Amino acid sequence: MLHAHVILNPAAGRGAARRVESVVARAFRAQGWAVDVVRTEGPGHAQQLAAQAVQQGARHVVAVGGDGTVHEVANGLLCSDADAALGVVPIGSGNDFAKLVGVYGHDPL
Repeated sequence: MLHAHVILNPAAGRGAARRVESVVARAFRAQGWAVDVVRTEGPGHAQQLAAQAVQQGARHVVAVGGDGTVHEVANGLLCSDADAALGVVPIGSGNDFAKLVGVYGHDPL
């Protein structure tokens, strides 16, 4: 079974990310994925959580938040030299990364 390690920034999108936590988890489970969700607690925490996730064997890490969250999670994966996929659920105020890679403007789940 595939497993998604979701890193959610509850402050992203002026609090919108906090409100979609259960929606994100349900969407993964509906597709047959196991999922765990962890919440960030402040600046830099998403990077730490991503690094910890891959050190514990995570292969699919999903950033739920805005550009700052995506940046931190990506850095956590890169600094860990991880062989893990990065997923993005864009729920920020700008979502420039999601727009650039084409996962913005439609249901990201």
